Amino acid sequence: MYTYEDIIKLLDDKGYDYILLEHPPVESAEDAEESVKGYEAVRTKTFFLTNKKNKKYYMIAMDVDTQVSMKEFDTILEEKNIHFSSPDKMYNKIGLKPGSVSVFGLLNNEEKDVEVIFDKALFAQEKCCFHVGDNTRTGIFYGEDIKNFVKDLGYDYKILDFSK
Repeated sequence: MYTYEDIIKLLDDKGYDYILLEHPPVESAEDAEESVKGYEAVRTKTFFLTNKKNKKYYMIAMDVDTQVSMKEFDTILEEKNIHFSSPDKMYNKIGLKPGSVSVFGLLNNEEKDVEVIFDKALFAQEKCCFHVGDNTRTGIFYGEDIKNFVKDLGYDYKILDFSK
């Protein structure tokens, strides 16, 4: 499993420009708002979802203010009974626990079987926020660097407009 230190080393080796903020543990994107106050960046939330048979996995990152129901995810993903993955399955797939899901968990997905989807609103500003390794650190990144990071890991991604 990749640790926080591994992630930072990788980001530095790739030359990504970021700001790292340390804060008390947060359980939701809304709780993290205080730690990023004053920074010009899209606040994000990231879901790790699966389909009815737990055969397909989705990492969906969106603006914290975007609201999408599970029924809407069924339609968007053309699946039935989309739901949150269990904490155990999520940990086995991406090495993260609830409350700390972010694109950096893709480092731990050896099977490369997670579909990555970004909300268009995530890139409405130049920068966006993601947890880095756990829920006590938030990084502020250029949106283009996040897209490149995901591509560098060997993933394709989709950008969808969840505001519709």
